[in-house]
Amino acid sequence: NRGNLAFLMGEEDEAIRHVELALAFPHLDKPRVALARAEAALNLAILHFEHGAIGQARRTLERLLADAGALRIDPSLAARAGFQLAMVHLESGEFEAGAAALEEARLAPRPANPYHQASCLRYEGASLIRLHRLNEAEAQLRKALDLTHGIGLDRTSEGAMTLGLLAEVARRRGALEAAGILLERAEKLTRSEEHTSELQSRQYL
Repeated sequence: NRGNLAFLMGEEDEAIRHVELALAFPHLDKPRVALARAEAALNLAILHFEHGAIGQARRTLERLLADAGALRIDPSLAARAGFQLAMVHLESGEFEAGAAALEEARLAPRPANPYHQASCLRYEGASLIRLHRLNEAEAQLRKALDLTHGIGLDRTSEGAMTLGLLAEVARRRGALEAAGILLERAEKLTRSEEHTSELQSRQYL
């Protein structure tokens, strides 16, 4: 949809606008519609989080996790939304709530989609870093990197974000040289994807 396209093009304000419009349509109480609304709500929460609107992200995620209908259709939404909620709590300094949300998400069914699997692992790793559980964080982040490699996304922003988190693990361990190498790899991927996105955008002008 237009919201997802805007998000992929890096137009996050426009993406938020389209997702909010999509969520405003009446709920037709059909499984595919319920699932689409749940996906839109999750995307909106992620966008709010990345824009620093922590309260809005929290409310959106809590509503999604309370939507029994959507969770029946796709039980993995509990993991995907749960890992994001853990990050929201930790970003707010709510470490006990963040740890609880993380453990609950880890018990939920994982998504079958490799991209969503990798996203869950990345959010899980990021949360574990905040909780100073560095060995666990590194293990999950390396799994995420392997998954993105398997689906050809290791040389995109997905891979760059995971490398950046691995760099943070290294930094917190005092391995500054290793952290610098990982960050340099992440920055190269980011620059490469920005260049590719610019070329793709010109095709539509």
